[in-house]
Parts: sequence; C-alpha cells; structure tokens
Amino acid sequence: MTNVVPLPGSLDSHDLAWAAGIFDGEGSVGAYTWGESKNLRVSIQVGNTCLLMISKFHDMFGGYVATTKKARKNGQPYYTWRCRSGYQEFFLRSVLPYLVTKREQAEVALTFLGTKDRSVHANCAEQLRFLKKKVS
Repeated sequence: MTNVVPLPGSLDSHDLAWAAGIFDGEGSVGAYTWGESKNLRVSIQVGNTCLLMISKFHDMFGGYVATTKKARKNGQPYYTWRCRSGYQEFFLRSVLPYLVTKREQAEVALTFLGTKDRSVHANCAEQLRFLKKKVS
C-alpha cells in the first residue's frame, strides 16, 4: 500500500465519526521508548482481522498496514494500521470531536506532540499509561 498524505478538510464528517468509533473500540494510543533510544514517541494504531476496515484507515490517514504472520485463534490473520509520526496530529485532531472513550488520551497525546520538552513527554507518557488502565 502506498503512503498518501491526506488533505485537511478532505474527509467528510461521516467518515471521521466512523473512524473515531472504530478507534475508540479497537485502537490504542500511548507513548513508548523505541529501540536503543531513550526518547519517548507517540504510538497510534488500530488492529483487527478485517483488512477492509484497516485499509480504509490507511486510505483516510496514510500510515502503514502490518500483517501479523501468526494467525488469530480462529485462523484469521490480524492487520494493524499504524499512524506515521508526521500524520499523528492530523489524525487525532480529525477524530477528536467524535471520540468518547479515547478522547482524554487523544488530548494528552496532542499535548505530547505539541512540544519537544522531554519533561512534558515523560508526564504525558505517565498520563497515557494511567488512562489506558482507566478505560480497560
């Protein structure tokens, strides 16, 4: 799948509400360290066994799609849409008005993305961990 850059305002409210509903139920947002780097990064993703759903996220917001080689218990492959770092703010701002369960997490992630201050990043990462437990 090619990576496309969505244009602000190019998505209609029905599609954004759909995406927010799926993200509320099937998605995740967090802040993690990657590899040898100790720098925190935001991670936004949606996973499901329905490739059509995951492909629609890719078409709407760019990013990339990964397939888990190991099949689910029912034998179906598992697909994950991951939002690239350059599109994370666009995605979160686009779905924010429609979010319910992940609204607070999205707001914290936007705070993280809005600064390069590592102390703010650490605070946001802690808030995201707390909120993830709260909605689980």
